Amino acid sequence: MVFDKIENLGKYLPADKMAKLAPVIAQLTPDCEERTYEVDGDNMFIKAMSYTAIDPTECKIEAHDKYIDIQVTITGSEGISVFERDALAVSVPYDEAKDMLKLAADENVYPVARVAVNAGYFAMLWPHEAHRPKEIACPLRKDIKKYVIKVKL
Repeated sequence: MVFDKIENLGKYLPADKMAKLAPVIAQLTPDCEERTYEVDGDNMFIKAMSYTAIDPTECKIEAHDKYIDIQVTITGSEGISVFERDALAVSVPYDEAKDMLKLAADENVYPVARVAVNAGYFAMLWPHEAHRPKEIACPLRKDIKKYVIKVKL
C-alpha cells in the first residue's frame, strides 16, 4: 500500500498515465457527478461515489486481480484496513466482470495496516492487498465523497 497526498500521485505513476488522469481528476470536486469517468478505456478509469462510513464490523473485505485501486477522498475521512489476501477465506467467488473478490477474516486474522484517508489523500492498493473500505475513521466526518482510480496491470 502507498499512502500519500493526491498532489504526489505523479511520484507513483508514469508521466503518460498522469497526463491522461490530470484533466479528469481536476473535474472531481465535492459537487461532481457520481459515475464512471473514462480516462483510457479499460486500461484506466475513475469511479466517483459517496456514502456514509460504517462500523468496520459491517464492512466487506475485497480484492481485485486486474486493477490497482487508488482510493482518493474528496470529502470526509474514510478508514481503510489492509489484510494479507492469502490469510483470508473467500466469502463471494471472484466476479471477473466486476474484478471483485469478497473475503472474510476469522477471529484470528487482523489487518496488517489501517489508514484514515482524509480529504486530499489517497491509498494505492495492489491485488495482493485485500482491503476493507467504508470504515468510520472520524465520527464527525463519516459522510464520504471519493473516487477510485482503476489502473490495469
